[in-house]
Amino acid sequence: MRHLTSPTDTNKDTTKDTTKDMSKQMNKDTTRLEPWGFDGGMTEHTDLPTAAAEPCSHVAGDALSPADPTPGMSRQVALHTESMWSGTVDTVAGAVSGWHHHGDHDTTLYVVSGRMRLESGPGGEVVVEAGPGDFLRVPAGAVHRESNPGDGTSRAVIVRCGSGTPTVNVDGPAPAPAPASAPAPATAPTAADGT
Repeated sequence: MRHLTSPTDTNKDTTKDTTKDMSKQMNKDTTRLEPWGFDGGMTEHTDLPTAAAEPCSHVAGDALSPADPTPGMSRQVALHTESMWSGTVDTVAGAVSGWHHHGDHDTTLYVVSGRMRLESGPGGEVVVEAGPGDFLRVPAGAVHRESNPGDGTSRAVIVRCGSGTPTVNVDGPAPAPAPASAPAPATAPTAADGT
């Protein structure tokens, strides 16, 4: 990782205008650091894309719009671009959503309040539950349903990365594997004359 030099780290003459020197150095340095990997480490990049000049934006909490209906849940979209969807989901106490998946979108939920339970996997047999401050991940294409086992409405912030339709409602969970068939009973060898 590269750091900019501070005036106290140099052996330069302190009578120089070090603030001006720092400004020049900062303006020349086109390095940006990005999150990379699961360890939260930062990776240095010196090749800034054209989008580096695109300004940040703001969406007020009261400016969200209803989105992606699934029975038992109320989603609101804040931002939807070609490769990302973000918003909120509210689920009333005791509600269970319909089965659905998020197509090619990999989804992360941050639980703000209440409890959230996700059922997924073959036959919907894998169950995870989260509360305030917890994160949940729904892999792209994973058929699941959400429920609120708590006493009050749950709320989560959602970020989906991917493209295509962000929510696809389906009739049920991913199929459970077929039970292994029992091997055919062994038969005793018979003689050529049938005895």
